[in-house]
Amino acid sequence: MADSRFNRELLARFPHCYVSPSGAEVWVRKEHALAAVDLAQGRGLPLLGMEGFVVGESGVYPAMSRIADFSYDSFAGDPYECARTLLNGEWSSPPEDVHPDAEGDYMIDIVVED
Repeated sequence: MADSRFNRELLARFPHCYVSPSGAEVWVRKEHALAAVDLAQGRGLPLLGMEGFVVGESGVYPAMSRIADFSYDSFAGDPYECARTLLNGEWSSPPEDVHPDAEGDYMIDIVVED
């Protein structure tokens, strides 16, 4: 929820966050995503996953290649390290699998249990 402690802290710490159209999520710019993962880990919040979007004046465009789910029971890795690996690697550049009209900022939803 956007009114969760974690989301309030994201809004206070990172400039130009985006509150999702439903108002339930706060997305950070890609350049702040690693710090947001560190914040979640430092607060002891379970990292459930991440999602990537391109957000601009013309709308919100999700990217199927930018979905990571760490919440399933058989997930055996460290979700924080997996998130860092993705953000420093495959997710380091904006997604290409979005609608052709997508223009705007590359935003990441850091999903935690708060």
